[in-house]
Amino acid sequence: MLSETLPTYLWFEPTNTCNAQCPLCPTGANQLSRDKAFLDFHLYKRIIDEVRPRLVYFWNYGEPFLHPDIFAMFRYAADRGAQTHVSTNGFVFYKLENIQKLIDSGLHTLLLAIDGIDAETFNRYRVGVDFDKVLRGLALLLKQRPAHLEIVWQFIVMRHNEHQIEEARALAQQLGIKFALKAVSLDMLPQQADPDPYLPQNLHLSRYTWQGDQLVLKGGFHPCYFVNASLMINADGSVAPCPFDAQGWLTLGNAHTQTIREIWSSESMQQLRHRLQQSRQTFSPCKTCSVGSTLFV
Repeated sequence: MLSETLPTYLWFEPTNTCNAQCPLCPTGANQLSRDKAFLDFHLYKRIIDEVRPRLVYFWNYGEPFLHPDIFAMFRYAADRGAQTHVSTNGFVFYKLENIQKLIDSGLHTLLLAIDGIDAETFNRYRVGVDFDKVLRGLALLLKQRPAHLEIVWQFIVMRHNEHQIEEARALAQQLGIKFALKAVSLDMLPQQADPDPYLPQNLHLSRYTWQGDQLVLKGGFHPCYFVNASLMINADGSVAPCPFDAQGWLTLGNAHTQTIREIWSSESMQQLRHRLQQSRQTFSPCKTCSVGSTLFV
């Protein structure tokens, strides 16, 4: 029975504010219905102490490095045996003193979202991010990079940047960092919006395919693995089943007033697991979710 266990890994949203205006992100597009917030550090520590997760991921619908305690969050989890991963648009490098803080934090994986090899291409999607500051900071970090820190260049492939994939891959190899080519997700695309500007012309690089005039996931829906392994703690303390419930439609409880064990074994969690097995295509956000499909190409 899952009610006698706890999640093995956790997702934390340090904040749902961001310095960027990425058009496919509900925060960047100003379509997020949840109030802006910063995760309470004391609440975070209480959750880490209760669950003692093996893995901790810091990302959701905001830029993690806007949180004033983000480095202390890494350190706290790492000191308690968790492997920590964070995704950033590069804002961490806006302050050069953050490089030493990164090195000292115990962070395991730094995932950098760099979707182009020049500012013009990069800013087509990462609107409002300073490309030069990101590259400058990355170069300085690489000069001091500790052995325990994995750096991943994540390149989301879209129509406007697919011509730069091989150059980006070669540059990542030259820098000695991992290159991850990610197929763009249209999960958050407004219903009437045109997907064409985001879909690469080479559909082998997409997680979607056309069936007539209908855009569908390759291979259809896949089982959801989140509900049996992890939880998402949002910036306001609300708890979601995964990092894909941007608007909080499937909120399971609130960590300010409940323990993680109570939420994990709650009736609402058990009902959600059952609904996902029986009728996933009938409710949001699960009916458009591409989890389990080909994310990296």
